[in-house]
Amino acid sequence: MSAYLNPLTSYARVVCGSGVGELVELNPEDLVHDFLLNRVNTPGYFHRWSESDFTLRRWLCNGFHFRLKDRRRKAVTDRQRTEAAAPELAVEVDDRQFTEFERTWARDFVRRAVDQTAEECRRRGLEDHWMVFQRHHLDGLPFRALVESFDLPARRLARMSRTAADRLRVVIQELLERDGVAPDDVAAEIARLMEVVRHDGRS
Repeated sequence: MSAYLNPLTSYARVVCGSGVGELVELNPEDLVHDFLLNRVNTPGYFHRWSESDFTLRRWLCNGFHFRLKDRRRKAVTDRQRTEAAAPELAVEVDDRQFTEFERTWARDFVRRAVDQTAEECRRRGLEDHWMVFQRHHLDGLPFRALVESFDLPARRLARMSRTAADRLRVVIQELLERDGVAPDDVAAEIARLMEVVRHDGRS
């Protein structure tokens, strides 16, 4: 769940700032920990998610939203409300707020995928492949500019970069599938998340 902690905390700040969190005594960080402890840890939570059509990020966002409303109702009525069966199946998350959540999640997701791929390349003895990939794709250097540094021809450097890029794509696919994205939907989901992040850069 560490992959979702920072995005959920950012989302909690937005939601609480919109007035939904009024009368709830906990701050956004504590509300997220309260949600993880009291909602995510309940028996069958992930089983219900696996039977839904939601990604895990949407499921968690919905769950946090309902947990916050429960606490608010309790604060207003001063009594515990009876929880409906599987309330996360209803969608009450504001689309704008969820988009903000996804932007934070997507940035963290990319960092996690890059770090995981770099570590895997190191374990497999492909550190040079990853370095070439970084210098070319992240630093924007053409392969011919790396010939002297690596003492290898540009064509060989291009193949090394493709090896690292292929591994990064596999890691991204695995992480998205872990989030609940169907294998056939991975490419479309990547394109959608890229658009979410690009929109953030234009705003």
